[in-house]
Amino acid sequence: VLTTKEEDLADFGIGVGVYFYTVRCLAYIMFIAGLISLPPLYHFAGGPYNGDEDLPDQPARFWPLRGSAICTDESWVPCPTCERTDWTDTFPSTLDRYAEFAETNSTVLLKFIKVNNCRLDPKLGFYTYVALWFVIVAIGVLRHWSKRKEIDFDE
Repeated sequence: VLTTKEEDLADFGIGVGVYFYTVRCLAYIMFIAGLISLPPLYHFAGGPYNGDEDLPDQPARFWPLRGSAICTDESWVPCPTCERTDWTDTFPSTLDRYAEFAETNSTVLLKFIKVNNCRLDPKLGFYTYVALWFVIVAIGVLRHWSKRKEIDFDE
């Protein structure tokens, strides 16, 4: 099937030829979109984004997550205006990023939240936006070419 021409596959029916033509074109489209997305992947895999270079005590990311936007560089910061209900009244409710602490013999309740310290480069959104529009336009063009291919196979 890999080396068979779409015209030959169309002998089994027009739909078969058009299907394999579309699959081949989609593979090319996704490959090019992946190449466009390489700069963000490279940025997210690097140490400066995730704090791996500056903070050696940070847990290493599981290898399939390297290159993803997941960030393990987190820290606890004071949040005097935060309330416990801010974290329990929303869906999904969780308290894993909220903590309260009161010193012994003190009525003052100190509140902390866990924040993400990773910073994004605005250029990364541009690459993603270009890849998205490339896929949208390419699929539109592919739709037009598939109709023409269907007419060619029918002759």
